[in-house]
Amino acid sequence: MLFTHFCYASPEISGGEISILSSPGSERKIETIDERLSTIERLLQDLTLSLPAATASQSVPKIPPPPSSRHHDGSNVPVAIRNSEEPETKRTPEFEGESSFSAHSMHAGALFENAMKRIPFAHVPMMSHALSALQDIIKRQSLPSSVNVLRFPGQPPKKRINFSDLELPPSSAVLTLLRLANDNPPLFFLTLPVMNISHFTQMCKDLYFCTEEYSSGRFASVNAILGHLFKEISFRFKDDPSTAKFPEYSELCMSNFTVVISSFDMFTEPSLDNLMALTYAILHATESAKISLCWNFVASAARMAQSLGYHRSVASKDDKPDDVRLKAFLFWFIYSMDRSLSLCLGRAALLPDYDIALPYPSLSSDTSLQPWHILFHYWLDCSRITGEVYEHLYSVRGVSSSAETRAKKVYELSYRLQDWRDQVIAIDTQEAYHKAHIQWIVPASELTYNLIATIIQRAAPPTQPPETPSGLNLQCVQAARKALQIHQQIFLSLEKADSFFFSGYITWVLLQCPFAPFMVTFCHTIAASDHDDLKLLGEVATSLQAAADVSEAAERLYRLCLVFYQVAKLYVDVQPKEPHNHPVIPKPGEAFDDYLTSLGFGPNTLTPETAESSTNTNLNDLNEASIPAFQMPPEMMETDLSHTLGDWFLDNQYMMGLLDSDL
Repeated sequence: MLFTHFCYASPEISGGEISILSSPGSERKIETIDERLSTIERLLQDLTLSLPAATASQSVPKIPPPPSSRHHDGSNVPVAIRNSEEPETKRTPEFEGESSFSAHSMHAGALFENAMKRIPFAHVPMMSHALSALQDIIKRQSLPSSVNVLRFPGQPPKKRINFSDLELPPSSAVLTLLRLANDNPPLFFLTLPVMNISHFTQMCKDLYFCTEEYSSGRFASVNAILGHLFKEISFRFKDDPSTAKFPEYSELCMSNFTVVISSFDMFTEPSLDNLMALTYAILHATESAKISLCWNFVASAARMAQSLGYHRSVASKDDKPDDVRLKAFLFWFIYSMDRSLSLCLGRAALLPDYDIALPYPSLSSDTSLQPWHILFHYWLDCSRITGEVYEHLYSVRGVSSSAETRAKKVYELSYRLQDWRDQVIAIDTQEAYHKAHIQWIVPASELTYNLIATIIQRAAPPTQPPETPSGLNLQCVQAARKALQIHQQIFLSLEKADSFFFSGYITWVLLQCPFAPFMVTFCHTIAASDHDDLKLLGEVATSLQAAADVSEAAERLYRLCLVFYQVAKLYVDVQPKEPHNHPVIPKPGEAFDDYLTSLGFGPNTLTPETAESSTNTNLNDLNEASIPAFQMPPEMMETDLSHTLGDWFLDNQYMMGLLDSDL
């Protein structure tokens, strides 16, 4: 055992050793120190009882598997693709911050060691043994511990998948794919730079030809990457006979990926392979417009990244610069998705900025790759702004803050957003790979700018009197209108030019947070009976029909926007053209009000006097309403509308939820 040698080899201090001190007083001091060291020795010996045993060479033993898994040796699974998520698998030490007990222990140990160097008894054998034992305890703090195992004692691991039951594409097809990808850098690696062709080639070799164990995380990642590359290469080389079956292989690999990731153990140990698999799960959930599922994967990935310490540093002892860069891209992609979903779903970010020390990924030395990396950096800047929009304007603290505080934050965030936009459109893309595709960053950044500006300005305190009939900030209405106009330009251009990039635009731009500009314009249209904005809504809704074939989510978006346009058209059409002097007769448009209000877009007519009665309103009694539709009561002009801001944001999240469900 580790401390057996320490206990056995602790000699008593001999009289000869003591005789080197001249005075009896010194001898008494030595005896006192000896007694104290004996006490320390006993404490350390007791402490060893709670630590795992080690060999005489102080090596860390393997943990035996639980009885439930000892008979499942996976002998029927090819070694190259055997799932290595077994209890005896070597675990990565989990990160613990400066406030943890481990950090305090290491600090105390360092102080003790330094103190030992300054006293004249450091050469005493008992003192040396005590120091050695303490150093060993401190070292063990950095080793994997059963404390960090994400299961209860006796809880068996989730049943593993037999990978040999899953069919893989022929190795010849994979070799053809890798050759084409090596000669023609895939957009997939440029837009999601968590992997490159050299690393991926090695992963494929390990899967198809290596005799070592292969984790389920890596198996899932390889299939996800193969699925995307087969799809992209088949599109780019559609006339090449060697790519004829690539679409079929793409579906096969994505099927493998979904099978593995759907059975992914939520208690899986933190590792780079598993984090990579979760990253591609985030990607797949995003492309499927499963926002709730995506959030679950982001939450798991964020937890795992923190457990690995990637929010502080991603570098390991044997890492090459390229390895460090890819792991940094991995963490920052998770960060960007965390911020995006935070605003879309109205939930606090999982990776707080105040606890992140990891710098942005370094730029590649490849000048054709640099513009894509620079673009990634700028999108991270945008993610930071997005996170602060939620934190300062739409969180509980933000919504309940004073009008003065919100106005200040709206101004600051608007200024930073404008600065971000100016930097993005100034990126030099002349030498970039896929120049024809990266040129779309200018209109895409303009769209993103106006989309986020819409959400920022929506949080601005109302002016007195209101700037628009709907009570919305004029800049909010203008930004929403501009966003829809830019969308129309991009949409129509891409539809004719590039179907591959067109589907990417639908998935990664339009479906990420699509409702804010459309719904702000919808509110303004029915409040002001604005026929120009009504026409714009109709054009956007109609054009989205072309996106219906891209995915189920795109089809749902088309149907939702079309319904809202039809509602707005009916509502505007039934409004009286001119005011009348005779007694007010309930307008037909009022029949829509309660429905619209339930979706977060109704008239802002709730006053303290009408609050109680409005809660008891029945849909059959709507014609008894006494307040004209979309006419803000005078007393509301003096009221802080922060509560309606919160309601609007919650209802906007509800609309996002409609994309995540069947309609």
